[in-house]
Amino acid sequence: MGAAQGVAIWLSNKLYTLLTVAFIEMARAMLPLITLAALWLASLETPTLEHIKAVSLTGVGCAISAYGEVALSTLGLICVALNFAIEAGRMVMMQFLVQGRDIHPWQTLKLMTLPATLMLLAMSAALELQDMRRQGAGRIIIEQWPFFAAAGTLGLAVNILANVIIKLSSATTVKLLGAVRGPMLVLTGVLLFAETVTPLQFVGYSLALAGFVWYNLAKARTGGGAKGSNPGKV
Repeated sequence: MGAAQGVAIWLSNKLYTLLTVAFIEMARAMLPLITLAALWLASLETPTLEHIKAVSLTGVGCAISAYGEVALSTLGLICVALNFAIEAGRMVMMQFLVQGRDIHPWQTLKLMTLPATLMLLAMSAALELQDMRRQGAGRIIIEQWPFFAAAGTLGLAVNILANVIIKLSSATTVKLLGAVRGPMLVLTGVLLFAETVTPLQFVGYSLALAGFVWYNLAKARTGGGAKGSNPGKV
């Protein structure tokens, strides 16, 4: 899980060098659908028909947004697919670990920190070290350390809260909640980075958000729709 988290973090950061912020956040709307499918395959959650329809609507909206992207990159799409596959697998493992067990979310995060850090260091050394030296990345970190410290602190808080949500609800809920931040980041990309959002992308993203709301309403009506957790059975 820690190694998967390290790879997922690296891929997530890589996306911002290949694709626009707006498109990345729209693409993330597809992740709940992938996570729900992975949980079903792992026999950790049995979605109802309404859950499937709601998450599928999110996926359709995401696909429409991708079709309307004006700055598409093949390498970027490959990184998106790898990131989503690894992240979905990690969420399945996390849900199996924390649901129905007396494990504190802080403990799971502590156990994953070392392998995640080692994986990030290995990938950075293999793929980024030369560019970092050439661009003076160390100097940038020293000069902008308050921003890096703030980002690290917020990242820690997000990971702890995600583990709590998985323990109390499900991994799919975590990914759907991640879609809520999308509109704010898309708007930020447009206002601060002069990124372009086409009308087709706007329609697609609106459908994705509608699917998010529908899923949460359906989950509230069915009490979660997940199978009873059995810690002794995978």
